[in-house]
Amino acid sequence: MREQVGLRCYAIPPRHEGRGFLRMWMTEANLSLCYLRNANLFESCLVKAQLAMADLREAFLYLANLEKADLTLADLERADLEQANLTEAILERANLKDVYARGANLKGANLSQAILDNTNLKEANMEGANLEKAEFEDETKLCKANLTNANLSNLYINNVDMRGTILKGANLKNSYFDQPVDLGLSNFMGANLEETYFGEGHRKLEEIPRILHIDSTILAMLDSEELLNKDEEYPWVAWTLRVAGGQADSLVEEMGERLAASAIYIAFQSHPVPDWYASRKDAIRQLRQRSQSVAFPLLRNWYELY
Repeated sequence: MREQVGLRCYAIPPRHEGRGFLRMWMTEANLSLCYLRNANLFESCLVKAQLAMADLREAFLYLANLEKADLTLADLERADLEQANLTEAILERANLKDVYARGANLKGANLSQAILDNTNLKEANMEGANLEKAEFEDETKLCKANLTNANLSNLYINNVDMRGTILKGANLKNSYFDQPVDLGLSNFMGANLEETYFGEGHRKLEEIPRILHIDSTILAMLDSEELLNKDEEYPWVAWTLRVAGGQADSLVEEMGERLAASAIYIAFQSHPVPDWYASRKDAIRQLRQRSQSVAFPLLRNWYELY
């Protein structure tokens, strides 16, 4: 039987009924092993609180301040952490399954070996966070999350929405991307992709066709009508694969069309991965903008370091 220690809160989260908020001030409080299931901790201050192995399932922590809190092995399943402050919090091996943490601040947080199944981290700030060996399953959402300089090593990433995710300077060593991961609009510029693998064939980036000035190459072929085909479901994906030629066939077989096209763009790293859902007209407009801004991609990458 789970030990129940200290504070117990059973207030009903305001999104369900009632508006009785609990703005509790518990800075540096020792709440390890506490039973706080369904607790209403809206805007509560839990800075540096000890919450290791606490039961926070379905807790309402909207706008709560958990900066530098210790949540090692805590159970936060189905908790609401929307816009919560978890800067430098310790969430090692914590259960964050089905957690709603849209817009949360997890800058510098430690989420190593955390369970992130079906976790909603859309637009979360995870700059410099440690997610080594975290578990991603069941449609984890990292759409538009900021993972600049984050540690994403030793991960298996497949059923994850990473559209628009910022991965500049992130460490992806020994990580593995497989379909149906969505990498459209994600930015891998400056990321450590050493020993990073793509698809069931475990392709490294050096095994992916590297097409110099890929955007300009696609535009030139479109202008010469070599890529004219108005029936593609995802025009930009189809153009990318056709430009890669026969080299793309085995990639598509191993990882599907979108991941194969994403890998081709990641290998070049001159721009974020394209918006694969763009219409033909929008895709051509974006291609023109991208090709004009990257006349010298290697120099541009060098300047981005400063």
